[in-house]
Amino acid sequence: MKVILKEALLLGFLGTVLGIVSGFFLAQGLVQLVTRSINDLYFVLSVQELSIGVYPLAKAALLGMGATLLAAWWPAREASQAEVSTVLQRSSNESKIIERLRPLAFTGLLTALAGGALLLIPGGGIAAGYVALLGIIVGFSLIIPLLIVGMARVFRPLLGRLNGIIGKMAVRGVVTELNRTSVAIAALVVAVAATVGVGIMIESFRGTVVSWLEAQLQADVYVQPPSAVTRKADAKLAPGLVELLKETEGVGKSHTVRNVEVATNYGSGNLVAVDQGAGNRDSYQLKNAAGGFWENYSSEPNVMVSEAYAYHNDVALGDSIFITTDRGREGFEVQAINFDYTSDTGTITMHREVYNRYFDDRAVSGLALYAAGGTSVDRLVERLRDKAESRQQVFIRSNKGLREASIAIFDRTFTVTVVLRLLAIVVAFIGILSALMALQLERSRELAVLRANGMTPGQLWNYVTSQTGIMGLMAGILSVPVGILMAYILVYVINLRSFGWTLQLSVSPEVLLQALGLSVIAALLAGLY
Repeated sequence: MKVILKEALLLGFLGTVLGIVSGFFLAQGLVQLVTRSINDLYFVLSVQELSIGVYPLAKAALLGMGATLLAAWWPAREASQAEVSTVLQRSSNESKIIERLRPLAFTGLLTALAGGALLLIPGGGIAAGYVALLGIIVGFSLIIPLLIVGMARVFRPLLGRLNGIIGKMAVRGVVTELNRTSVAIAALVVAVAATVGVGIMIESFRGTVVSWLEAQLQADVYVQPPSAVTRKADAKLAPGLVELLKETEGVGKSHTVRNVEVATNYGSGNLVAVDQGAGNRDSYQLKNAAGGFWENYSSEPNVMVSEAYAYHNDVALGDSIFITTDRGREGFEVQAINFDYTSDTGTITMHREVYNRYFDDRAVSGLALYAAGGTSVDRLVERLRDKAESRQQVFIRSNKGLREASIAIFDRTFTVTVVLRLLAIVVAFIGILSALMALQLERSRELAVLRANGMTPGQLWNYVTSQTGIMGLMAGILSVPVGILMAYILVYVINLRSFGWTLQLSVSPEVLLQALGLSVIAALLAGLY
C-alpha cells in the first residue's frame, strides 16, 4: 500500500508542478480576456503585470496531490488486502463492481436528492447552489455504471445487426470491463455535460438579452457622451446640443434620459429619469406592476425598479425608497418591477417630470431620436454626426448598430467561459485516453488470444474502435439530461442568486447534437490511438 501511495504522490507532485507552470501561461491569456470584459462593461483598466498569490498556489498543490492520493487510496487498499491468486484474475475486479451496481446507484440517488434538497432552502446563497450542483453531478456519476449495463442490453442486438459478431463483442466488452469503462464514461459524461450546461446557459442568456434589446430599443438613433464608468452612463450632453440635434432635418420625435447616482435608504443607487410617454410603455418588460401604474407614472411620486435592484435590496411592490433630493429626503413608492440587464446592481427609474419636481438638475445623459417618415436612418446618423462634431465628442449609433455593439460585447464577455469549456473537454479526452490505454495494456493477452483464433488486424481495429465509439455514444446520451439539469440550475439558481436576473431557458437541438458528436469523436480518437 505504501509503495502505491508513494508512487501516486510522486505522480501527483509532477502533475501539480506542470499544472502550476501551465496555469501561469493560461492566466496571462485569461487576464487579457477578463480585462477586455471590464473595459467593455465597467471602466478602463490596464493590467501591467501578473500577480501570483500564495493561496492559489497552495490550493493548487493541495488539489493536485490531495486528489491524486485520494484516487489512489482505494485501489491501494484493495491491492494490499487481495489474495495473490485473485490479483492475477481480472474477472475478480469485474465481479465486485457488478455486485456493487445497485448499492452504488442507490447511494448516487440519495446524493443527488440531497443536492436537489439544498436548492429548496429559502434564501440559500451562491455557495449552496454550487454545493447542490456538485451533489447532483456526483450522484449521477454513481448511477452511471448501472445505466451502462442497461444501455448495453439495448445496444447489443442493434450493433449485432450493424457490425455482426464484432459489434456484439464490442458492446459486451464494455460491460465485462465495467471497472474501467464506467470510470472513463463517467468522466466524459461530466465534462460534456458541463459544456452542455454552460452552452445552454450562454444561449439562454444571449437569447434573453437579444429579446430584451429588441423591446428596449424603440428609437432609430441613440446619442450618448463617453462615460468613465460604462454601466452608469452619467456623463452630460453639452448645453444646447440636445436642442440642436432635435432640430436636425429628418428627426421626428425624441425623448431624453438622465442617469445619476443618488443616496437612498438602501445605500447608493443608480437613478434613471426618462421622459418617455405612455405610448412607449412597450419598451419596458414588466415583471410586476400595481394597478394603474402607467396612468400615474408621470404625475405621482412613484418609481419603477429593475429586477436586480429588487433582488439585491429585498424590495417589493408597495415599498418606499427614500431618496435624498434637492428638496430633502423624499419617499417614492415602488409601483413596478421591470426586467433590465444593463446593470448587475440594478436601477431605479422615474418619469422626467417627477424628477424635475424634486431635482434642480436639467442635464441630459442620453438622447433617443425617431426618424421622420421617409428618412433614411443611416443618412440621419451622418447629419447628426456633422452637427455634433464641433460641439462635443459623442457616440451616435443607429438602433441596429447599438444592438450589434451590445451583442458583440456580450459575446466577448463569455470568451473566458468558452476557453474553460474547451479545457474541460481536453481534461475529459485525456481521462478517457488514459483509461482506455490502461484497459488495452491489461487486455494484451486477451487480444493475443483473439488474434491466435483467427481475428485479423482489421477486425481487431474494428473491435477496439467500435467499443470506444459505443462508450462515446453512451457518454453523449447520458450527458444530455445531466447537461440540461446543470443548465437549469445555472440559469434559475446560480445566475439568479449572483445577479438577480431572470433568464428564459432555451435548449437548442444544436447544443445537444454537438454534445453527442463531441463524446463520440473524443472516444473514437482515444480508441484510434
